[in-house]
Amino acid sequence: MIKNIRQEKGITMITVTIAVIILLVITGILMFNAKDAIYIRNYNNLKNDIDVLRDKIANFYNQNGSIPAKAPYLSLSVDMNSVLNQEESNNKDEFYVIDLKVLDGLTLNYGKDYEKVKDLTTVSDYYSDLYIIHKTTHNIFLVGGVLVQDGNTSKIYYTDYTEPDNTKVDFRYVDGIKIPENYYYIGRDVNENIVIAPDINQLVNSSSEEQYTWQKTTEIVQDAVLAEDQTQEQYEASTKKWGGYYYNTNTKKVIYLPVEIDTAT
Repeated sequence: MIKNIRQEKGITMITVTIAVIILLVITGILMFNAKDAIYIRNYNNLKNDIDVLRDKIANFYNQNGSIPAKAPYLSLSVDMNSVLNQEESNNKDEFYVIDLKVLDGLTLNYGKDYEKVKDLTTVSDYYSDLYIIHKTTHNIFLVGGVLVQDGNTSKIYYTDYTEPDNTKVDFRYVDGIKIPENYYYIGRDVNENIVIAPDINQLVNSSSEEQYTWQKTTEIVQDAVLAEDQTQEQYEASTKKWGGYYYNTNTKKVIYLPVEIDTAT
């Protein structure tokens, strides 16, 4: 009788021990999965923010001819270099704090440090929870990024891609000057004037007969070559309104910006 009781106690202890081990394993798995879930949520929150900001900034740009950003950001982290393209790496002084207050109906998961810098004209201190944008590429970054871990590998995401984005932006305005339809901004000449071309992938070439350079002047070219649907009156009126025109010195062809002429007499 005593022997049977001892056997029953022994079985009970073994059962309890196994149950405890199983619970520990399950708890470990749950904690590991919960940690992964947090990383995934952080990345998805960043991705959603970037998507929202792109749409809002694109709408603002199309309406105003400029990006919603005024204060230069001067404290990029070295680690962010891995995701910058050549234009951004060569022109780090063109990063600006996104002016969130001018973007209507905006709800973000990150970017809380904007409240600390929104009244500054230049941001020279480091703020990790702050969205910035590059003036030329329009690419958006979270300064401190978010940590994402996959097994034993961890990575910081500063935007929603991991390799530099070399996509060229189809600018419709540069320095507040409109880019004509069917033409693209491709860069600047040696005098920093805007250069446009019918192909966005062309490089600036002063001898090209397809490229046009912005002439900031109200003086018209007397022997300018106009297209068939253009008139001298429109050319002169456009030059007066916009303070310039696009011109090819090789062909003497002019592209002027659209303007309405009051024909009422």
